Amino acid sequence: MEEKGKRILLVSILGRIGKEGFEEISEWLLRLLCVTPLITGIINYIMLLDIPSYDPYLYNYRCIIVSSIGFILMTVFILFFIIGKIMHEHLGIKDILWKVKCREPWLLWWIALLVWGIITVVASAYPKSALLGGTILYSGYITHIYMICVMICAYLLNDDGRRRVINTYVVVSDILAIIMISFNYDLPFFNSFSGYAGVATFTNSNHYGYYLAMAIPCLAGLFLQKYDEADQGKEKSNTSCIVFLVSYIIHMQAMVINDCMGAFLGVFFSLVFLTVFWIIRRRKFKLAYFMPVIILAVMVYLSYVGVITSVLGKTTGTSLRVLFYDIFRVAKKSEGYEEAGTNRIYLWKETIAAIKRNPVFGYGPDIMLDKNGNMCVSITPHNEFLECALYMGIPGAIMYLGGLISLFVNRLKNLKRLPDYMITAACAVIGYQISAFFGVRKFHIVPYMFMFLGMIIMKESKGTEDEETKRV
Repeated sequence: MEEKGKRILLVSILGRIGKEGFEEISEWLLRLLCVTPLITGIINYIMLLDIPSYDPYLYNYRCIIVSSIGFILMTVFILFFIIGKIMHEHLGIKDILWKVKCREPWLLWWIALLVWGIITVVASAYPKSALLGGTILYSGYITHIYMICVMICAYLLNDDGRRRVINTYVVVSDILAIIMISFNYDLPFFNSFSGYAGVATFTNSNHYGYYLAMAIPCLAGLFLQKYDEADQGKEKSNTSCIVFLVSYIIHMQAMVINDCMGAFLGVFFSLVFLTVFWIIRRRKFKLAYFMPVIILAVMVYLSYVGVITSVLGKTTGTSLRVLFYDIFRVAKKSEGYEEAGTNRIYLWKETIAAIKRNPVFGYGPDIMLDKNGNMCVSITPHNEFLECALYMGIPGAIMYLGGLISLFVNRLKNLKRLPDYMITAACAVIGYQISAFFGVRKFHIVPYMFMFLGMIIMKESKGTEDEETKRV
């Protein structure tokens, strides 16, 4: 009777919140997540006023404070929603898996990854650290649950809610980009606000670059959308089109100043994909559709000739020469080739050797051991896919890649009927994934990728109802 009473109470609460209520809660949680870089930036500024020299570890704790709030809210909300949904609809595990298979079969990869993650935690030599995360990346199994919660929150949104969250992300990114540009000119206030070698939460130019690799495709997609609306005679879209174009140019300048080659490659390929997708969907070939790529080329040229330089005084020409020189050294395996990509080749070789020592279960999330079985706290793979294989074994990496690839294959099959914001979100994910090939999976950056990933999930598919009815 007591269990039945709890079920009735939970169902009653769910009924009062309703579908619209859950969507609204999800939207505000994600908008809070989008604003956290600004909140952390303000905390940075306040604390740095009392600190004579910058402590590179302080930002981790400032990020944890803000991210923990979002983690607790999202986890409690999602668990409440899932448990309530199961109790309300009297669903079993088989029923849930069948619904997933009918609607979004690619999600089975992520469910398998979560289950496999538990196994890797149990098999780890340091299960507590694997569960909670280490002191460098804070990327334990709990953090993976946080990422999935973010993705589910984004999935629960309706189309308008998803668009509003993207707009919030872009507005916050605008402010950060302006701070970055101002920081380059050494303005006192912005110099303190920015902190060391980056902006606000990020404090590292690479991490800020991965953030930009998602923001820039978003702005390019919003610009193209408003251009099409203006082309159809909608007057208000003219102003929005200009605003997004100016915002896009500001972001491009911030990216050049930030000088992160991995992020640059992510932005370049995401813009190419966006342009191709847009032409296929619209079945038109307009010069305006190439505008984002053209502006990128102009910014690169201005940096190449020295009109715009990075925070460290470098130009794109310098960065490109280093890139091609490193590629040549690696291809020829000349002396010192392991130092290519700021020692990334060395890190990748060490990571691959570690994966070979434990290829099935890995070492557990956020754990890397040396040949003697001691924990390595200062080495990170600087490659998200190698990182996944290191932490969760080769099966875990296959599940992660399988989830991403199967989702994009499914969406490409239905490209012409996807809403514009889904194309924009998909290109943001592409931008991140390409830059992640060279980057560290930091817990205060990856949630945004999962947020955009959740926006790509379609709530209903054709034939879904028929397939579910057949099972019943």
